[in-house]
Amino acid sequence: MALTSPEGRWLQVNPSKCEITGYTEEELLATDFQSFTHPDDLETDLEGLRHLLSGEIQYCYLEKRYIHKSGRIVWARVSTSLVSDAGGDPLYIVAQVQDISEARADKENLEHLIRQNRSILPSVGEGIYGLDLDERTSFVNPAAERMLGYRPGELAGRHQHDIVSHLNAEGVPYPEGECPVHAALRDGDVHSSCGEVFRRKDGTTFPVEYVNTPIREGGEVVGAVVTFRDITGRKRAEEALRKSEARFRLLAEKMSDLVCLHEPDGRYIYISPSCRRLLGYAPEELLGTDPYDLFHPEDLERIRTEAHDKALEGQGAVSVIYRIRKKSG
Repeated sequence: MALTSPEGRWLQVNPSKCEITGYTEEELLATDFQSFTHPDDLETDLEGLRHLLSGEIQYCYLEKRYIHKSGRIVWARVSTSLVSDAGGDPLYIVAQVQDISEARADKENLEHLIRQNRSILPSVGEGIYGLDLDERTSFVNPAAERMLGYRPGELAGRHQHDIVSHLNAEGVPYPEGECPVHAALRDGDVHSSCGEVFRRKDGTTFPVEYVNTPIREGGEVVGAVVTFRDITGRKRAEEALRKSEARFRLLAEKMSDLVCLHEPDGRYIYISPSCRRLLGYAPEELLGTDPYDLFHPEDLERIRTEAHDKALEGQGAVSVIYRIRKKSG
């Protein structure tokens, strides 16, 4: 709190006013508010004073910057009113000053985060949407709208379970109370899955990988964020690989030649059934073993340099003749 003359000189200040500005009471009473008001805010401050003195307004409210004695900037919320004598002539001005520097910094940080989030959400390729406690969409990014087949803004405020119609891996819809996408709202834990299905607006479906993370305020769950991606391409690749492996095994198991797969370090991960006839071993006996243990010692170096090393370097098919010891010795 402070009292100033109509010209702006300090007449009386309380300890809080001294703390906000960094000056002692004696230092403040020897000057005026104009002396340590930020130059960029001075004209606005003086204009409010003129309106008070002219009787146009009874109270003046503004946010302004003081220059602290240390040189740092202090943001303050100032409320002023004019006290006049019986004849209507101005006597002094009553000012109430509140330090809002911390609140102002928090507000600027929040605004920065909001701007940052608004720039990030549209740019990521994953679908992202937020849920409130009623499982309604609180926000959604363009990638989610695009993958689900909705126009911008069409999902806002709508009940997400009814829209997405989340299905399990067998294509059966989850009951609303059991939907794992919304489980974070129920138990406050992070949930993820990579084997389930979302339904688009047009009724078609696509496989998804998603993570559901609770949003907390003061330790309480107030919502959740669901991040998901369309894994149709990955599923197709996995299916193609599965079919390729199935065809390989079907072919290998019908061949009279020995067919094997091994890791780059040489250890067997697949051996065809002809192993039993050609080497006397059951295939499972050799899985995980090192084939170099079976090769004739005089052929080891040639196999490494002429076959395995060249194959690992991507030089294509390599043919080499070598000796291998059967189980019988």
